[in-house]
Amino acid sequence: MAVEVTVSSRARMSKKTRRILTGIGLHSALIFFSALFLIPLLYIVLTSFKAPGEHLTNAGLLPETWEFAKYITVFHSADVATTGKNSLVITVTTTILGLLLSALAAYGFSRLEIPFKNTIFLVMLAGLMLPTATLIVPLFRMNLWLEDNFPIPGVLGVNTYGAVIGPYIALGVPFAVLLMKYYFDTIPKEIEDSALIDGANRLQIWWIIILPLTRPILGSLAIFKAMGTWNEFLLAMLFLTKPAMKTLPLAIIQYTGDQMRIGQMESLFALMMMMTIPVMLFFLAMQRQFIQGLTAGAVKG
Repeated sequence: MAVEVTVSSRARMSKKTRRILTGIGLHSALIFFSALFLIPLLYIVLTSFKAPGEHLTNAGLLPETWEFAKYITVFHSADVATTGKNSLVITVTTTILGLLLSALAAYGFSRLEIPFKNTIFLVMLAGLMLPTATLIVPLFRMNLWLEDNFPIPGVLGVNTYGAVIGPYIALGVPFAVLLMKYYFDTIPKEIEDSALIDGANRLQIWWIIILPLTRPILGSLAIFKAMGTWNEFLLAMLFLTKPAMKTLPLAIIQYTGDQMRIGQMESLFALMMMMTIPVMLFFLAMQRQFIQGLTAGAVKG
């Protein structure tokens, strides 16, 4: 009997030891990979406060003199007010309209009986396989055609917000519809049947009942869409050529050439931080919905 108790105790201790060692190894790996991502960001943040040219003489992380006023100088010299406003307008409009249109389409694919619904769904998903570079020429010709035939100042054509907002929305719809369609499939139809009996129409059900239930997936998609639009460079470079219409990524490219010629990486890093901070704040504000969206459907209840 004593032998059995001793063997059982040793087994429990061995199991507990393995669990502790596994936890230590897992946390060590997480700390290591987190450091790989955080150290470059920390270097950019601290270098942005160094004096001009100090990165050539001071290899350490901490600045010898903290220059907070550099951010104000860079803000004006890089015209962050104009480029930041353009990026903000384009990002907010693209995110809101893209999610609304995707949610409408996903609800239709999930709930409505449409002729050739599966075929249309597969054709739409084919958009996920198209590289953006292959669409440059058609999109550019389409913008020129809209500019010639529908001359609405500031809305359609090259060097307008519509020149990039339309393609951004269209390119993001397939992925968003794919995720939301299968998320809508998990919502019980009995909720909608009750609303239909009470006299609600499909649009009211979608807006009042379905959308509030899909906040986790909407939050996750909003983060992906906003970050992708905020950082997009290729289409913005081709369709927004006037200085008054340039976005922050385009400002960084131009500012990089200016600062590299005079050897002031500190000012460039300050501009990078100005571009990064809004995205970080948005992610922190939406992180709860983001985590819920990632875990949605992981547990069946």
